Amino acid sequence: MTVADDARRRLFDVVALLVPTTIDGRERYLIDPGKDERVMRIIRKIVRGLCAHHRVGTAIPDARVSANVLDPPPPPELLNGIKLRHVEQDIIEYWYDDSGEHPTIQSMWFLRFFERRPFVGLVWRS
Repeated sequence: MTVADDARRRLFDVVALLVPTTIDGRERYLIDPGKDERVMRIIRKIVRGLCAHHRVGTAIPDARVSANVLDPPPPPELLNGIKLRHVEQDIIEYWYDDSGEHPTIQSMWFLRFFERRPFVGLVWRS
């Protein structure tokens, strides 16, 4: 496969994800990251990395993590009592709860990228 063939295939992959919508009276095309398994795999990796960073768990297999776009964003009262954290605040902010109160969920993560795109990640106990 040549570089041009690979580039063409990747372009068609992206075009297939485009969804027409109207924003401010203008026709636009958006990509729903929740429908792109490549994006969701990266979100799960980020959650697993944050688990290790905060000592919530290490070597967590991907099968124990689920993630999705959070639309609408979580209500503020849900995040009360959970400390806002960030690596670079204008790139990623996150909140997590590992209180252990849920019998099947080890930790819950709320991620927000570029101050606008929210995701939720759950790490299951087993």
